[in-house]
Amino acid sequence: MTAPKFLCDRCDGTGERFDRRCHTCKGRGGWSTSPEARAKAAKAAKVRRIRAAQEQNRSNPGLYMAVVRNSAQSDFLKSLRTADARGEAWTTFQRNAARQIIDAKGLA
Repeated sequence: MTAPKFLCDRCDGTGERFDRRCHTCKGRGGWSTSPEARAKAAKAAKVRRIRAAQEQNRSNPGLYMAVVRNSAQSDFLKSLRTADARGEAWTTFQRNAARQIIDAKGLA
């Protein structure tokens, strides 16, 4: 393995920190990519995760639109809508609970 081109800021390129392996660089001492390239890749990965979660939430258009239309009627539905805006996927239990609330209140 060749020496890293960009040294780790946490361990100063030693690969160790507090007599343990550096958590940031995983003991390698640095990276072969620049900090700017890593930041750009991390941002792109975050955008992909958010889009994937929102696509999953919108996979059932009837439920999603019912949550959007009725979010003012229920704090739980409002929390689902803000979770979607933050890019968090709804769990199966959240989907079932939302469906039960919508059906019980006749909000569909």
